[in-house]
Amino acid sequence: MAGLKKENFVVQEDGREQTISVFDKESAVPLSIALAVDTSLSTRKDLALELASARRFAHAILRPVDVLSLYEFNEIVNELTPFTPDLRVIDRALDHVHGGAATALYDALFLGSAALEPRQGRKVMVVFNQAVVDIV
Repeated sequence: MAGLKKENFVVQEDGREQTISVFDKESAVPLSIALAVDTSLSTRKDLALELASARRFAHAILRPVDVLSLYEFNEIVNELTPFTPDLRVIDRALDHVHGGAATALYDALFLGSAALEPRQGRKVMVVFNQAVVDIV
């Protein structure tokens, strides 16, 4: 896949072909990740799976130039760790999540997005919700 060029793609909007003006590899640019884990009552039986998946995700994706901020959300949203490249800090935070009752998903999306806004480079928010991963 690394050898793909813009000539390999066709982009259409409303059925009309569009010109691709920029097609660059940005993997060298630092990545900021806001990772939100649903710890509401509805995830109680799958919470261990969610946490293991979040841990595997962080270990697989994070490079030394990248940072991750971890949130848990139930009836409230808690930032468990601010942006950090340190996997030990992230692992410790994942070990200390607390379950709750409701699901403040929109609050988690809002707060994660607000934290990402001032960051430089590439930005992504990942939400673990009921053993399903959604990339926002």
